[in-house]
Amino acid sequence: MSRAKAEKKRANLPRRLSEFKKTVATPDDWCPTIVMANGECVVDGKVFLDDYPREKLRYFARICFWGGDDMGRDLDFATNDIEKAKDFYEKWRAWLEQQTVVTVDGLKALGFVMA
Repeated sequence: MSRAKAEKKRANLPRRLSEFKKTVATPDDWCPTIVMANGECVVDGKVFLDDYPREKLRYFARICFWGGDDMGRDLDFATNDIEKAKDFYEKWRAWLEQQTVVTVDGLKALGFVMA
C-alpha cells in the first residue's frame, strides 16, 4: 500500500478527541460492584468524545458508568456539529468531576439507559 493510501485510510479511522475518567462511590449492586481495599463500593465513570469521519453523524460523545463486570449505564450524543459535541462533553465532564456518589435511580432520572 502506498504511503498516501495508508495516510488516507488512517484519516478515516475513528479517533478519541477527549476523555475523562473518575471512580465514584455507589450504594447500589452493579452485578458486581467494584469493592476497594477499604471496603468502599465504587463504579468507574467515563466521559469521552470521538470523531468518526466516515459515519453519517460524525461526532459521538458518551458518559457511562460500569461496575465490575457487564452492568453499565450510559448516555449518548451524536451530531455533525463539533461545537455541540464539545458542549455535551464539557457539560458531562464538569458534572462527573463533581460527583462523589452515583445511584442507578439517579442516573436513570438523568436519562441514562442500560448499556
